[in-house]
Amino acid sequence: MKRELLKFKNFWLKNYVEIIFFTCYLILLILIRIIIPNEWVLWKLGYESDNEFYYMMAENISCIFDRIIISPFCYRVFQPFIIYILPFDIKLSFTVIGFISYYLLGIVLYYTLRIHFDKIYSLLGMLLFIIFIECSINFLYVEFSAVYNVDGLTYLFFICCFYAILKRKNILYAIFLVLGVLTKESILFTIPVFFLYNYYVDNNKLKLKKGLKSLLRNFKFILPAIISVLIVRLVVVPLPIPEHYVWYMGYNETDYLSLDYFKMMINREISFFFIEDGFYWYIFKVWGILPIFLLLNKTEDIWKWIRIYGIFIFCAYLQLIIGKTDFRARFLYIAYYPVIYLSVLGIKRINELLGTYIQNSNNQIFTIKIKRKKDYLINYWFFFIIIVYMILYSYFYIIGVLIIIASLLAFQIARVFMDFNNKNIGFFQYKI
Repeated sequence: MKRELLKFKNFWLKNYVEIIFFTCYLILLILIRIIIPNEWVLWKLGYESDNEFYYMMAENISCIFDRIIISPFCYRVFQPFIIYILPFDIKLSFTVIGFISYYLLGIVLYYTLRIHFDKIYSLLGMLLFIIFIECSINFLYVEFSAVYNVDGLTYLFFICCFYAILKRKNILYAIFLVLGVLTKESILFTIPVFFLYNYYVDNNKLKLKKGLKSLLRNFKFILPAIISVLIVRLVVVPLPIPEHYVWYMGYNETDYLSLDYFKMMINREISFFFIEDGFYWYIFKVWGILPIFLLLNKTEDIWKWIRIYGIFIFCAYLQLIIGKTDFRARFLYIAYYPVIYLSVLGIKRINELLGTYIQNSNNQIFTIKIKRKKDYLINYWFFFIIIVYMILYSYFYIIGVLIIIASLLAFQIARVFMDFNNKNIGFFQYKI
């Protein structure tokens, strides 16, 4: 008994920060689930949308062979099939799977960030996701209020794929890719990340011969997903897109995905970008102040990020031309991990620059010696205060960034007065 208690005590001391944080995250999701209506008017059954089609598939999965579900919804069979075989109410099953998916998403995001950052920075990245993405109006309205939806499970498979890629667990990536592509085909956008990361982790420059060898060596891991896509496309019989479903986009069923259609959609995006508030929407309306943090990184870090995630980000934005929904932000949210990662890296860099600058003046400032345990308290105070700033200034972009940088500077100055006994140790270099 004493041994078990000792193990529990050691486990708690080692992981209590994550346990408390994940518990708070669970409570937040429960509150969101209580406050946000389970289905707003737009998402109620009877309004022909993806919610309607997923419900029909969950009610009777064999309907995908009856030519009554339009493409591409008829190919997204994994979650409707799971709900179909569960002995519970369809609405309850969708709600529970969505809730569990969003909860696991946050946890996997944290551990994916831990591959690159220490505990504090990883928690900060998770909070950036919660505040600027998960609690944004677009996300709350589309993802949490749309009950019969596969997006939650899709986002979970995206972060699972990134985790497997970064940990170089190729078999695990192959499994997540198969499940993901049967949930939503956009998971295929992670394939370039898989190939590029596996290549650049061993090579600094792209060379054709080495690149082809790496591609052939790793192709077997994406083959099951490609076979799954082909089988589903061959077996499932889609209903042609009805005119009344797409009238608001200005095209008919005969010209959908035709050359004229793509010209029309490209012209629409150009008009939206230059005439309306497209630039603001693409950058800030979707991601909040996160893009500003991206610019705080070193040029070489940004280039490394682009060569790994550049094709993936391009594909995410390319969906705006192909897609046929007014809720366009959901197309881009699949890119949340690369954006969060580079944002955290930017905050880390500016913090280290401020810390180095302040430390250079360390000999000229009177220091007060304290016990090393209190070093951690400073980290936590910084952690919570910066989050309060982000909440208060989340819609005042430039002011918000300046406030956060000012808080970083203030805490670096405070750190100098609380001698850390080592002039070369960075503010966040302590790992808990």
